[in-house]
Amino acid sequence: MWGAAVIARWKRRREVEAQRDEPVVVVAASSDGPSVEEVYHDAALAFLDQQVRINEVLDGRALQVFTIGSTVLPLTFALLNLTGDEAPPVAGWLLGAALVFYTVLIGCAAGAIRQRLMEYRPEIATLAVLAEEYRSLPLGGVVLQQWVAREYQESIEANRPLLTSKGRWIGWLNAMLFVECLCLSAAAGVTLFF
Repeated sequence: MWGAAVIARWKRRREVEAQRDEPVVVVAASSDGPSVEEVYHDAALAFLDQQVRINEVLDGRALQVFTIGSTVLPLTFALLNLTGDEAPPVAGWLLGAALVFYTVLIGCAAGAIRQRLMEYRPEIATLAVLAEEYRSLPLGGVVLQQWVAREYQESIEANRPLLTSKGRWIGWLNAMLFVECLCLSAAAGVTLFF
């Protein structure tokens, strides 16, 4: 079942790559509805906008997890010091482990946040030049719209690895927060009950 899905995805990717090299055929739009170029342009724009929103959500998530991890660690240390009793050695080891996982959490947050440069084409200056050139052509607007849609598609393809990598960093970030909190909770439990 899983192997068939992988093969189907691979075949679909090959079909899409083969279609990319095909020449562009421009057809005049009819008054019945949106043209093929308009649909392509609007879909590419919507997908690129979705990628930008996903990037913003991932950045927000990275900052949230980092903030939680940075808040929980010193609070736990402070609360455990309020007891005034000597903490068991196991609690010290657990607190040390939590500190190590917090350090890894910082590295994962840095890895997620440093990936910020997303591709968003077309360049406005190039678009302005082409708009002037295509203004006099009979189907200039349609051709320009299709070119813009292809630029959006190139941006989408360029952004995909960035978002995948950022998602992985945030997955590790969440895992480090979980393990850090688990160590802190265990240290608190050991200190309070033993």
